[in-house]
Amino acid sequence: MGKIDRAAHSSGGRRTARTEILYGPGGGVYIYLIYGMYACLNIVCNRPEIPEAALIRAVEPVRGLDGLCQARFGCTARELIEGKGSRAIVQLTNGPGKLCKALRLTKEDSRLDVFHSFFHMLEEKPPVSFQRVETTRIGVDYAGEDALLPYRYYIEGNPFVSKP
Repeated sequence: MGKIDRAAHSSGGRRTARTEILYGPGGGVYIYLIYGMYACLNIVCNRPEIPEAALIRAVEPVRGLDGLCQARFGCTARELIEGKGSRAIVQLTNGPGKLCKALRLTKEDSRLDVFHSFFHMLEEKPPVSFQRVETTRIGVDYAGEDALLPYRYYIEGNPFVSKP
């Protein structure tokens, strides 16, 4: 909800060199740092001049585990599992900073276009038991009442959810 959401980087119509991508067409990639060190991946979700984006907090990897493990932990998936157990795979991408590190995304990747880059988006039908949870966001208490808006979604019971 960009301009009217006090948690958004475009709140109140704020427009800076860093956030200019938010004012572009849907599919733009906006990456910023939190705490000065963790990259956060956002995808622009509206038409030009309507600055709205979604933070991607976590994903469930379905392939490329060795590459993700190498980027996050410096080892193969097999080595990770042998050393830390199968639950360690969940740690690859279950948080915004972890996700960006595993995908080797940095601030320099901001302004990519998910439709014309290395990103691949697939539309798949969810399993019958798929239940979407809709709840409040994490880490935006500074936004007052806007922090209570139900703008966070995840798959119920999915182990890769960031802070369920």
